[in-house]
Amino acid sequence: MHCNRKNLVFLSSVTALAAALLVTTLLNLWNALVTSEPVTIAEAVSAHPYSSALCFAIFLPIAKVSNSLNTVTGRYSYIGNPCTTKPCLPGMAYAVLANDKYYYITIDGRWLSENRSWSGYTPEPDDLVTITGYVLEKKDVFGKPFRTIEVVSLQPAK
Repeated sequence: MHCNRKNLVFLSSVTALAAALLVTTLLNLWNALVTSEPVTIAEAVSAHPYSSALCFAIFLPIAKVSNSLNTVTGRYSYIGNPCTTKPCLPGMAYAVLANDKYYYITIDGRWLSENRSWSGYTPEPDDLVTITGYVLEKKDVFGKPFRTIEVVSLQPAK
């Protein structure tokens, strides 16, 4: 590509759109960290009006990055959820207590607030379970850390 005024204007426009998309996405992802309504990268990107033009070029490499699966064995519990909004909205969620730490169970980024079956197994509070999933460490509105685990599988501990 030759460097002429027309090409520079085009590149400046693309750069400006990319910067706007990046800022919008980062703000949406930050909002997801401090609220109880998590968003995926796709949702954060799509909030920008020009997202379709630049989404794959800019964010596809980021979307491919994934955390490794973690396996946690502990006590299935039904406890109060962390405060992630102002004002705090009280609620209950299922979690696994392991090594004096709770791992709040999430499905599609949302707290698990109703018990369910996992491949025919329905755990009860205080059951010893093994859960496999993606662990995220977050902070509540007071700066207190907590962990979530996006469940892939849950079964009785052996």
